[in-house]
Amino acid sequence: MSEVYLAKLSKINLDWKKQSYRPKSSDWPNAIYLEENVVKELKYLEDFTKEKTFGIGGIRNGSTGWEYSETAVYLGGELFFSKPKAGDYNSVVPELKISKPVVNPTGDKLDIKFSIGDKNVSTLLKRNILEEDNSFGPVFIVHTHPKSRVSNNKEIYTFFSTADLKFLHQSPIYMLGMISKNTLWLVCETNEFNSINSELLHGATMAELEGGDEAIKKYIQENLASTGLVFYHGTFGSKLKRIEFDKYQFSKALTQTIEQVKVFPENSKNLGNPNTELGRLKTVKAKKDQMQTIFLGIVLSLMIISLLILLKITGII
Repeated sequence: MSEVYLAKLSKINLDWKKQSYRPKSSDWPNAIYLEENVVKELKYLEDFTKEKTFGIGGIRNGSTGWEYSETAVYLGGELFFSKPKAGDYNSVVPELKISKPVVNPTGDKLDIKFSIGDKNVSTLLKRNILEEDNSFGPVFIVHTHPKSRVSNNKEIYTFFSTADLKFLHQSPIYMLGMISKNTLWLVCETNEFNSINSELLHGATMAELEGGDEAIKKYIQENLASTGLVFYHGTFGSKLKRIEFDKYQFSKALTQTIEQVKVFPENSKNLGNPNTELGRLKTVKAKKDQMQTIFLGIVLSLMIISLLILLKITGII
């Protein structure tokens, strides 16, 4: 596949599931287009990370700092989304309770009703559409990480956590999304998936801290080939582009053994929030800045001493 719309890719995902087929890295496309209703849902979910916005339970004065998620279900060539589901400051449990569709004939169409959690969905489909494509099920989960203010003028969303990726590996879906500012990150499962070193993901968040999304993409290219996962990135109004790994890193990943990689945390039902570890990341950055300051101080002191010696030798002082 070169480029494909998300709904069509979702249908392919369900076909893979029916065949108990775990996709290879080469099975995933180079780019993914987002349908208008998908973009609308993503923007709506993004609002829950912002201050002074409408949220579950009414108007709030600011972001709750919680995680939220939505589940996308495929039927008849379309994607239908659950209501935003709230978690807490550390994680969210995605909605995977989906009822069996009830089909009622209405002329040349079929009136189909089902539910995703506590959201009732109703749609009309032409008979021939369902006859040609009767695939149905969850295909895609997207969630948020709340914004974290790390300085007066710096806010970040943080990258996928190890809990996120373990959920992807053990859940009935192959695609997991994460929203940051007007942006979607997408990670996709493959049969080459490895346990993942949590420090690699901390590195992605550190890259965001230093240089935003472009720094994260560069970090993924250079460091995450060993995960056996496929990553995409794009803004809501554009296509998601696959992030190609650096060839050297990809070759290195092929020789990496499972013993060299740390295992996941135990909890696999939740999507985790690496914000709980931001304190550690801030400490690391603070130590790095402190070491840089000390180094510069030493260099400056040596320069001053050298200058004084030179002045004394020349008889100026």
